Amino acid sequence: MGSQARHEQGFHTDQDNGVILTNYDHLPNRSNIDEYFKKFTQKINHYLSLSGFPECTGGIMAKESKWRKSLSEWKREIQTWKDELDAQEIQNFTMFFDFRPIYGDFSLAEEIRDFLTNKAKKSKTLQQLLMKDALRFKIPAHPLGIMNLKQKNKKINVKKTGLTQIIYSTRINAIKYGIIEVSTVKRLNELRKIQAMHPRDVENAKTALHYLHYFRLQQNLNQLENNQDVSNEINVYELSKEDRIKLKEALQVAHRMQQVTKISFNRNRVV
Repeated sequence: MGSQARHEQGFHTDQDNGVILTNYDHLPNRSNIDEYFKKFTQKINHYLSLSGFPECTGGIMAKESKWRKSLSEWKREIQTWKDELDAQEIQNFTMFFDFRPIYGDFSLAEEIRDFLTNKAKKSKTLQQLLMKDALRFKIPAHPLGIMNLKQKNKKINVKKTGLTQIIYSTRINAIKYGIIEVSTVKRLNELRKIQAMHPRDVENAKTALHYLHYFRLQQNLNQLENNQDVSNEINVYELSKEDRIKLKEALQVAHRMQQVTKISFNRNRVV
């Protein structure tokens, strides 16, 4: 789930995974099945951790019963999210919404994807909550919209300041129009196809996304080479003048996307 599912994973990452099981509540040995998959997923998460993917501090892992459910249980969970989603559960929903199957009977995942997309598309209240969440992280800007990169520590967290605004805004539009693609680039392409976004805006968003990913990965490679902890923060003044211009342009695109989301939220506010 999350960035791994969107093919947008950086070096600074942890585990976000789950399991969809075919319905088995009617079987006489259901308790044995429960125990089997409990141990099975514990081993998966353990060995992923040994392979360099730290366990999720928020517990978003298949070994947790919340993220290991049957087809019917997942549908009930999605319905609960739709009807009772609050600020605490919003992260869980967005994490799950960006899921991609990697092994097993993919028809289970496809059925959940169709169910999830249909429910989310019809829920205006859910979309409003997602918009509120998308506005949490703001990009530093002057009143005229010019990016302010002269911060005291000269560092920018490109995940919270740039990537998040593009990814969240694109996801909200994908939900609104019932798009089933998971990666941000593919979602943008679909939004262009249905004319929900102008082709120029789509290309700008994709270019900004690629630049921000590039800057983050380049920073992570430098940190690894110097035996430093990897992070999402980059020092603006360690970039070349050309790259600083590219970064500024990427942040301007992200800022505009967030502003459009904010305008849409205010115009369609649910009372």
